[in-house]
Amino acid sequence: VMIMVMRRLVIIVAVLFVCSSSGQQTPAALFGGSFQTGGGGACLQPNRFTGACTCPPSWSPQCYDVLVFAGSTFSVANTINYTSTTPVASKFCVCDRQGLSSASVFGGAYQHDDSAPCGQGCRHPNPHTNNCTCPCGFTPNVLRALSFGDNDCVVGTHIYMCQNP
Repeated sequence: VMIMVMRRLVIIVAVLFVCSSSGQQTPAALFGGSFQTGGGGACLQPNRFTGACTCPPSWSPQCYDVLVFAGSTFSVANTINYTSTTPVASKFCVCDRQGLSSASVFGGAYQHDDSAPCGQGCRHPNPHTNNCTCPCGFTPNVLRALSFGDNDCVVGTHIYMCQNP
């Protein structure tokens, strides 16, 4: 289930890519791509702009807690195969810069857990608002995921990617 959600996220994030006339992908205004790391920092999904689990120069990663879950097999950088039969902690990271303008297409992201005994509420605030909201004029696109909550219980969570319509 989690891998399907992550694939949906890649599709959502792909909307924020722009292409130059040569067809090469370049960072759009205030969005430097995304990547996902797994246990021990293994690169599960590289950033399309860098080809690695890094941000372009002058961009900073904002990372969110997600799980790769139960019985799924996936390749890391086309060299290492994992088969997961239990929840494995993972980080989904988006590359961001400070400062917004009316031309910005990406207004940061934030993560909010479900209201549950082990949920953490506003887990990771948006660096542009310092809370779990989008900046004025930006619309949240929601990604449903699972994460480890307090005491390592599994909790539902949402990652909200703020986009300028």
